[in-house]
Amino acid sequence: MKFNLRPGDVPSCTGRGMRPMLLLGRAGLALWAICSSAGPFNQASAQSPHHSAPSHPSAIPLGVPCVFYPTATSPVTSVRSRRVDLPPLRPTVAEPVAVSVAFNGDGTLLGVAGDDHTIRIVATDSATQIACLIGHQDWVRSLVWRNDSNGLVSAGDDGRILRWGVAAGDKRWQATEICQFPYRISSVVPRPGSDELAVVGFSTEVSFVDGTSGAVRRTIKRDRRDTACLAFDPSGKVLVIGDQLGNVEIWDVAMEKRLHRLSGHSRRVRAVAMGPGGARFSTAGEDGRVVQWSLADANPIWQSNRLAARLQSLVWIDGELLAAGGADNAIHLIDASTGQEMAVLHGHVGSVVDLETHGDRLASCSFDATVRFWDGVHQMLQERKHLTRPVSRIEPENVDVR
Repeated sequence: MKFNLRPGDVPSCTGRGMRPMLLLGRAGLALWAICSSAGPFNQASAQSPHHSAPSHPSAIPLGVPCVFYPTATSPVTSVRSRRVDLPPLRPTVAEPVAVSVAFNGDGTLLGVAGDDHTIRIVATDSATQIACLIGHQDWVRSLVWRNDSNGLVSAGDDGRILRWGVAAGDKRWQATEICQFPYRISSVVPRPGSDELAVVGFSTEVSFVDGTSGAVRRTIKRDRRDTACLAFDPSGKVLVIGDQLGNVEIWDVAMEKRLHRLSGHSRRVRAVAMGPGGARFSTAGEDGRVVQWSLADANPIWQSNRLAARLQSLVWIDGELLAAGGADNAIHLIDASTGQEMAVLHGHVGSVVDLETHGDRLASCSFDATVRFWDGVHQMLQERKHLTRPVSRIEPENVDVR
């Protein structure tokens, strides 16, 4: 028996795709069971990071085809992903929720920050955990590697900034506290051309901290609280900040002066991504839009169509594509020159809260307690040139239920 499913009829973790399957009767239920083989996951668990562990032993198996873009002139193509499961600290607790990821300088290691107050080090080639770092006392929100592969900096809800490293001849990771703030830290970003770290969080300030001594060298005073995202231009002289009201601010760091306040989003800006060369940057917000801006004249270049999700993460891929992760559990690939959505990566069963790239690797982390490495995105950069129309979601046709 064959069914032709309309866009949107694919079962999702919120159950919205369940209704058309019920209408199809027993065969529809069988199809739903196949499509939802990732195990139990409901809306409550999507909103709460402390969800129960998936009971299905083969939830979203390794190498599952996760992106489809059928067109009139090209066949269905897939990008495959490798899943990294994050084991709990103890058998009696749930798997940790990953909230931030960061590649080291040569791309051999991935730092993964979680809600269990730890940082996991994952070998990218084998997609396996090789170390678990314990030092924070609350959620770890931000990770960044410094110049060497052992120089990992972390920060989070406990207000502490820690530097991690492995001493020569020692396999153990050791933590040194750089400094501590009296508020929750959302993000720590290195300032290009210096050893400073820009620190933002639940405060009206942007602090510039010496990456070694922890001394605060300068502070930018803002009239907005609870900053979650920021990015420098390549020179380190200009800082872009996204705020909770949907505004984007451009600051001169040396003068500690705001140059522009831009209105491009109707809801909170969750991510700022500086483009290659620094001539343009992009922002993603909870309004489901990605906006690209010119840094020189502070004008929008394009605004994407509203995507079917609150966007939470954004990263550039080779200057040609933007990847945006959202609360629809998917990664949306957007043409960086036009703003058109080109494809959607499916595989996670929880909100995609952070994305990171290194060379030909794209890493994502999600509230489903997994990290994924996506393989073949660069190949799709070539294949997408043959697309005749972009699609916004998976569109299976002629699904055969036996």
